[in-house]
Amino acid sequence: MRVNRGTRKAEELIHDMFRNYYKGRTLYEVYGRCSSRKKQAWEEISSQCRELNGENLHITGAGSHFFSCIYAYPIINDETGEIIDMVIRKETAGNTYELALPIKEYKALSGE
Repeated sequence: MRVNRGTRKAEELIHDMFRNYYKGRTLYEVYGRCSSRKKQAWEEISSQCRELNGENLHITGAGSHFFSCIYAYPIINDETGEIIDMVIRKETAGNTYELALPIKEYKALSGE
């Protein structure tokens, strides 16, 4: 599901990407030991992140049965090869949310 800029959901995605309590923490850092289903889900999401040349994959919420995570991946201009946008993608147990940010805004939020 694409998220519109300026909405509460967009603000939540930006918060989860840059200021969340779990920022930078992986599944294994959050849970220590976890079920094979959680490991499988994490590995599938990690694989998607790598395929999209994503970055900053981390957990945003963790409960006893489910977890949610987030990462960002670039949108590249086919003609110039330059990164024009970064898409923040949040995966939850039931939904996937995406928010595109111009690369300059993404870098400013990430402190680059």
